[in-house]
Amino acid sequence: MVASVTKAQYAVYVGALLAEINMSICLLHYVLCSYIGDFEEFDRDQNGALCENELRGILRKQLGREMKADEFISYMKKTDLNEVGRISFHEYLNSVQYPPTHPPPNSRCFSFFS
Repeated sequence: MVASVTKAQYAVYVGALLAEINMSICLLHYVLCSYIGDFEEFDRDQNGALCENELRGILRKQLGREMKADEFISYMKKTDLNEVGRISFHEYLNSVQYPPTHPPPNSRCFSFFS
């Protein structure tokens, strides 16, 4: 059985949904700007990638502590996808969005077809 919805009810529902979407976009924008700001702050030579010292600085700021040597090595292995010894903004953003314990949402779908 399908419930009937009036135009007014539909308009209220769509209005609430759009407000939620707008709030999510604003939050995403704020978070992304925060990541960009942190990256630019620590990319001291402004080459678009973080060397080891720059990376240790940004991680210290975000973690509130110095990263242990074995943690840092593990982080680099999982984050430095092109294995050049520097972390690009894209690699950095992936590491903060999808830490190793929380893979991207659709990763199970893709692994099914591999």
